Amino acid sequence: MTRAPSIRGIARTPRLAPVVAAALAAGPASAHADHAIAPDHVWTAWTFDPLVLIPLLLALWLYIRGRRCLPAARRRAAEAWSFLAGIIVLVLALVSPIDALGETLLSFHMVQHMLLVAVAPPLLLLGRPGTAFIAALPGGTIPGLASHPVSRPLVRGLIFLTGLVPATLLHAVALWLWHVPLLFEAALLDEWVHTLEHFSFFATALLFWFAVLAAGRVQRTAPSGALAAFVTFLHSGMLGGILSLAPAPLYPAYGDRPALWGLGLLADQQLAGAIMWVPIGPAYLAAALWLLFKILNTRDARV
Repeated sequence: MTRAPSIRGIARTPRLAPVVAAALAAGPASAHADHAIAPDHVWTAWTFDPLVLIPLLLALWLYIRGRRCLPAARRRAAEAWSFLAGIIVLVLALVSPIDALGETLLSFHMVQHMLLVAVAPPLLLLGRPGTAFIAALPGGTIPGLASHPVSRPLVRGLIFLTGLVPATLLHAVALWLWHVPLLFEAALLDEWVHTLEHFSFFATALLFWFAVLAAGRVQRTAPSGALAAFVTFLHSGMLGGILSLAPAPLYPAYGDRPALWGLGLLADQQLAGAIMWVPIGPAYLAAALWLLFKILNTRDARV
């Protein structure tokens, strides 16, 4: 039986920093606009919410500052480009007209969710923001926070949630729970509920992708990571299939808004299900295949 890490040991390691750092990049997710968006008004529907823009800019500034403090050997260009791509994806999801269009079309709402759960989190984490953020902060900040009596239980809780099983389960619960019609429509109609929806999607996705990527770095845990990614691929595909194959609209709160784009409620829902089924599912499947490739590659190297 392995011994649990001490808080002092935890404080000396940046294990949680990538998750916390990337979460900073998203900030609070704004709710959709209060009116339907017609095709000829799309490019005027940008959402310049300071509660979104300020955390994005702060995360980018800290990342750049931290990378400048790192030795040249630890500053990999690919990581910087990955983090920048993740920030750009968050801008697309939370600032561009995609955000406002989510009130008009369920399909665009699903595009936004795809960016928040399957695209932005892995890109941000592949940029290794924890290393840069720690370097940007004054020395001793992270160890001090991790060892403080007030924050110590939070650190332990976060360490538990970054485990592969808790992270996978939480991500699954968030995906399915927020697509229950009652909660989905509540998020559509109430700004604060919608903010909670976006936060739970993004936060649980960060935990999931952090756990999967961490599993891929250790030969012993890579099979478990592949299984978690594959299971997520299966159940997210099932959810997309339910939306696509449902005989009637599940979210009538959209009313006749899809008609502005030449779609009926059911057709819009079917398109949303296809988006969840096709673009989102392969992201999880690709992670599973990547881990399987690493396992097979390692075994071949031993032969």
